[in-house]
Amino acid sequence: MESCRDHSVKYLLKTSDGNFIETVLIPQGGRKTQCLSTQIGCKMGCLFCASGQGGFVRNLSCGEILDQIAFVAKDTGSLPTNLVYMGMGEPFDNYDAVVKSIRIANASWGFGIGQRRITVSTVGIVPGIRRFSEEGLNQIKLAVSLHSPDDAVRTRLIPANRKYNIPEILKALEEAEDKFKRQITFEYLLAGEVTDRDEDAVELAGIAKMIHAKVNLIPCNSVLKEFRPPAERRILEFQKVLEKEGIRVTVRRSAGQDIAAACGQLRLQEGSVKRET
Repeated sequence: MESCRDHSVKYLLKTSDGNFIETVLIPQGGRKTQCLSTQIGCKMGCLFCASGQGGFVRNLSCGEILDQIAFVAKDTGSLPTNLVYMGMGEPFDNYDAVVKSIRIANASWGFGIGQRRITVSTVGIVPGIRRFSEEGLNQIKLAVSLHSPDDAVRTRLIPANRKYNIPEILKALEEAEDKFKRQITFEYLLAGEVTDRDEDAVELAGIAKMIHAKVNLIPCNSVLKEFRPPAERRILEFQKVLEKEGIRVTVRRSAGQDIAAACGQLRLQEGSVKRET
């Protein structure tokens, strides 16, 4: 377990087969948000993410996902108020276990965490988006890691874009839009001179308008060696372009930077990565 200046706490948990998974508790105001992992490692290979650097090992079981909540609740003396499936792994690449864990976390006989306090993030696994829209979990917030409005740039950042490109993702989201009661969110990484140009903002606004989505800007931090963090002025300028286009925008300041809280980093530091053969 490691804590940081903003009071985020990162836990490194060992599984019964000797692998390590991470979960982060982020206190903000009156909320306690827990970020959950769904896989050991990841297949997506996103350039900005540490989760897949050690390779993919295996999916977590429903029990292993829920155990993260139980362990942190026991350690802190209370349940989290919010859950975000944004930790190690791609949730829709472990679909059945993730959905089962959501239902149990939400159930009154489970952890009793309301659907409106649960967010699931995906890089845009189109079959998963379509399937999830039919689950009846329509109060849950769906977040899509877009990170660029340009297919070529996005493929560089997210290799899975070769299989599920932006037009295909947008088609799936348009079909699913009416089935979700919450506004869909685009997560967008601001990397200096890569994704932070005004023209990127204008294109991003056009995409967001198509499905009435809001945008969560995530300035990259110094941990991401491939990218240069944008200047604060550039972040504000990018935000203003989106707002001028009528897009609802938030800026997420990464919690836990001083403890390498980006998912997968603590696991890599531990140096214990066991791959299934």
